Amino acid sequence: MTLDIRPVDERDDDDIDLVVALNNAAEPDYPLTADELRDRRDRRAPKLRCQRYVATLDGIPAALGGYSQHEFSYHPGHFHVSGRVLDAFKGQGVGTALHERVLAGLEPFAPVRLAASTRDNRPDALAFLAERGYVE
Repeated sequence: MTLDIRPVDERDDDDIDLVVALNNAAEPDYPLTADELRDRRDRRAPKLRCQRYVATLDGIPAALGGYSQHEFSYHPGHFHVSGRVLDAFKGQGVGTALHERVLAGLEPFAPVRLAASTRDNRPDALAFLAERGYVE
């Protein structure tokens, strides 16, 4: 199996469509649209850091992750990290590799605080975060 993780280009329509497809497959209760992503990109303050990554396994889109900062709680060293692995690819190391890539992408910014979130009805995601030191 070949795992590839690459940064998303927010200016590329194909990448935006891929982010939407992965997000909506992994989070059907919280769908996004391409227009919504473009609007978020265009409204983001220049000081805010944001990068998404796409993971493919043998060329098949498997996961989406990234980091971001929020205007309402901005601090240059505070970041929110996220990850969504499609069910068919869970338990194959995709989430771990994606998380490591996100952390590597953050290194130049010397983060002092990382936050992540998930829903209470996702014990696998809660365990994943706890194993990596995230606490409620």
